[in-house]
Amino acid sequence: MSISHVTYDLASGGGRLGHRAKSLLSSIILAKITGSDIVYNCSYHEKRPLCVFNEKTLSQFINESLHCDDYNIVIEEPFKGKWNGIGEQKTAQIKKRVEGSRGANDKTIYIARGGARIFPHQCKDMEEKGICRKGIADESVDLLKEMYYYQYPGDLIKNTFAIHARRGDVCGIMKGIGYTTEYYKNLIHKINTVSSEVGFTPVINIYTERRGSGYITPLEKLDNTNVHVGTEENLHQHLSEMVRSEYIYCSWSSLCWLACTLTVGSVLYDYHIIPEDGKHNLKRHDVDKINHYAPTDKDILFQGEGLVETLHNNRKTDASNGLPRI
Repeated sequence: MSISHVTYDLASGGGRLGHRAKSLLSSIILAKITGSDIVYNCSYHEKRPLCVFNEKTLSQFINESLHCDDYNIVIEEPFKGKWNGIGEQKTAQIKKRVEGSRGANDKTIYIARGGARIFPHQCKDMEEKGICRKGIADESVDLLKEMYYYQYPGDLIKNTFAIHARRGDVCGIMKGIGYTTEYYKNLIHKINTVSSEVGFTPVINIYTERRGSGYITPLEKLDNTNVHVGTEENLHQHLSEMVRSEYIYCSWSSLCWLACTLTVGSVLYDYHIIPEDGKHNLKRHDVDKINHYAPTDKDILFQGEGLVETLHNNRKTDASNGLPRI
């Protein structure tokens, strides 16, 4: 009986919670593309709180990898800087290589190391081109969400807006893109204005990292606004609150990408400030294609009456039936 496993050395991929979640989701997608089983190793649950899941959750949904000596075929592949995706050609090569190593009694493991990604929207493109079977992207996201709500159960928090203001090591980049104090002031003013027009007072929660947060914390003086300054100790609490907010405002951040993927609420974004390209966080082409959880309308957010209409519709929607997306 042949065994075919796929795993990722999350520790070699660098980054923190958001990056590790992208690596985990990429390994789930790659396992499904190659017809293998996703297995976890110690890097999936070490260095808490940088890992998404503990070992109890991991073992509930996926198996632990065998010892390397138990595999007769070990394929280790290092990647460097493939934060935006390893590409369709490379994915097809991996698929062929793993499938070709699957003999009658072979035990094969494919181990990805370093910076490698396959995003759901990229997987959907490959599904359409016949590189892999249809449904893999949605199945992979659904598994990630199932695992998350197993470990962190909770319900939607009505009348809440979550804004993730990415700081830390990319604080200067964020300012350069346009995420300035004035920008957030205008954003909060717009949220309060359109919310009042549809008859409710929102609670606006801004989540930011302590490092570089000096020009975010004064926003707490604005109406209905709370600023939550984050550290590694409260990282998972903040993620849980963002995920369960009725509306989450998407920023250029891997952690916010994770929250938008897992959310039970509605994803909002400003199409005009998200960059067309970038290093390895959210880019405009990502937003264009993430309609598996956030169908896009390039002019609906904070343009004309789009947000007012959406909030008005949501006021009439029973949250248990799912909220319409923007």
